[in-house]
Amino acid sequence: MHGFEYALILLSVLVGLGLSDVAASLHKLLALGRGVHWDGRVIISTALVVETTVRMWFDVWTLRDVSFVLTFGFYLSLVIEFMLLFLMAAACLPDAAADNSDLKLFYDENSRRFWLIFSLFLTSYFGHWLLFTAFRAPPIEWFITLSPLALAIILAAFRFRPLHYALPLAMLVFDLALSWRRQFA
Repeated sequence: MHGFEYALILLSVLVGLGLSDVAASLHKLLALGRGVHWDGRVIISTALVVETTVRMWFDVWTLRDVSFVLTFGFYLSLVIEFMLLFLMAAACLPDAAADNSDLKLFYDENSRRFWLIFSLFLTSYFGHWLLFTAFRAPPIEWFITLSPLALAIILAAFRFRPLHYALPLAMLVFDLALSWRRQFA
């Protein structure tokens, strides 16, 4: 094993913890059956968290040949970024599901915290992006990288319900399309 593979193990643990938290919370909700009042905003934001977490794990693999990735400062920044991913995963579904779980109420009470954590994660991601592009990216790449951050900040600031359906769904679809295009381009 090389140093990068050892470093990836800790990030993989954080990814596993986040996805396990989502799976465990979802399992509890599904076990309650009709006792849960579902809300599309929770489903969309959970799907966005799962997609973002898996994509980030794959994105880190592309750094395997970059020498400064194994410096303490950079690696610590990656660990913090992946801890933010875990916090997003922990915040997207309720931990203690019970009969009459109202996910509309859950989302309304927790969305600000969730989108603030997402904004912090995207700010960290943007910082890493700047490091790798050295400010030399074309305008479309700036737009692609900064748009999700702007949308997350808007979602943290405003409680207008249609926005909380449309913007996360747009982020999810756009991210999936972009990942698809990059894979097969």
